[in-house]
Amino acid sequence: MSEFIRSAILRPAAECVIVIFFAFLAWWFYLHFAITASSDALQLWGATYQVIAWFGAIAGLLISRRWGGYKSLVGRAILAFSLGLFFQCFGQITYSSYVYFLRIPIPYPSVGDIGFFGSIPFYAYGAYLLARVSGARVSLRSYHQQMLAVLIPLLMLCLRTHFSCAATILIGPNR
Repeated sequence: MSEFIRSAILRPAAECVIVIFFAFLAWWFYLHFAITASSDALQLWGATYQVIAWFGAIAGLLISRRWGGYKSLVGRAILAFSLGLFFQCFGQITYSSYVYFLRIPIPYPSVGDIGFFGSIPFYAYGAYLLARVSGARVSLRSYHQQMLAVLIPLLMLCLRTHFSCAATILIGPNR
């Protein structure tokens, strides 16, 4: 495809996505800082914002081909992130289907959790590939380094859980 045709197609698409992104951003700010935001409005935002993720996933598939696809590290990294986005979209579509089509509360565990959990290995693999491309090396030879590699993520998880519980107590579960 010639460069003129490629830019004639990609530029309007990129501009459209930027406009959609800022519309969703404004909507999010309104929902989170408006006094009257209902849980239905928040659910509707959650069901529709994935438009950006779909665009990113499809664009990632196309861009990964330009970087060599599965044959290169960068192409594989972009492909992994794209597949992770597809899994996120699957999870969100499933959750939205429970709410809007089946009209039942979202069960736990559910099929949607396959999408949300399934994205984690793809994102981790993509990050690993990007680290390899950048030349990052990790050495876990000593016992001290191995303990830090386990304890730091556990500490971060505990702090996240602690602050999440504190926010629920202070602000309430719906905000």
